[in-house]
Amino acid sequence: MRGWTLHTSPFHETNRHKTWPRIAVETSAHHLMHWLNARQMQWLIVKGTREVYEECAEEHKLPVVIDKLGLDGMLLWIGERRTDKVILYVHGG
Repeated sequence: MRGWTLHTSPFHETNRHKTWPRIAVETSAHHLMHWLNARQMQWLIVKGTREVYEECAEEHKLPVVIDKLGLDGMLLWIGERRTDKVILYVHGG
């Protein structure tokens, strides 16, 4: 982490409204993303999308509805299947 960012944050327009812990986390994340390759960053991520989805559905007492598309593609439905309101999230990893 760059201490300089913390020291100058009260005077910098983009960081002025942020707390010091937030600046510390953002600066650390920035450096990690700069120095680690994609495989190393994936290793750091503890949970995958499907696991997070299943935990969220369980927490909110929603059914887990997954349509497999092939080639590891999946549609993760939140609540019942309906086509009048759909959010399509395509992650670029």
